[in-house]
Amino acid sequence: MVNEQTEESRPENTVDATRLANALRKAREAKGWSIDEVAEKLKVGAEHLAYLESDQLDITSLDPFKRGYLRNYAEIVGLDITAYSEIFSDVKATEAPLISVSSEDPSIKPVFSMATLKIITSVVIILLIALLVVINL
Repeated sequence: MVNEQTEESRPENTVDATRLANALRKAREAKGWSIDEVAEKLKVGAEHLAYLESDQLDITSLDPFKRGYLRNYAEIVGLDITAYSEIFSDVKATEAPLISVSSEDPSIKPVFSMATLKIITSVVIILLIALLVVINL
């Protein structure tokens, strides 16, 4: 026998979390985006976003990273989550800007340039060939 709870019999924070999850889904759908598209924009696993949209969303179980995912997700779909701030107190207190992370950070410079690596590889191959020729003599 499955134990189903109606919205009235669930704890208040669960009802609010369900409302938040539904609001996130509706905001995303209003923009015409799939979960995978938003996950790509946020550089987050789609399963995290699917959980944030699900009826099983439990705000109290979210660690700080997942709360950040929630805040960033709401921001990218244009949902103001301050109305849900009573669910968890630090939503308004953590107002870091949404920053896209790029794997091509211009401030990170490689140790060797590609040209240097090609030269080193060529020299090593020539030395190996020369060594093989000397050994076979």
